Amino acid sequence: MNSPVSAPDLLRGVQQALEADGLRHGSDVEAWVDSDDEVLCKVTVAPGDRRGAAAVPGRVLRALHAAGYTPAAASESGAPDSWSVEAALGAGHAVRVVHG
Repeated sequence: MNSPVSAPDLLRGVQQALEADGLRHGSDVEAWVDSDDEVLCKVTVAPGDRRGAAAVPGRVLRALHAAGYTPAAASESGAPDSWSVEAALGAGHAVRVVHG
């Protein structure tokens, strides 16, 4: 039987996956644990801010998927329900990240 991954352990894993892809905490992406013990992630660079910034949302998704994480819309992100996870990330909204 698998035990659930704790939020701090999940956060560390998410941060490591993002760093392994060359994404920088703060200047590219942030990840944190919210008050509901969910791990959230959001892109912190706007597409026009610097060369390559428009590709960051896709890189975040690929890095998370490659490491076995699943991003999903966060209920309190402010993004419309019809948006994809990549669109939410691209617009600077947070997404929830779960293991598996």
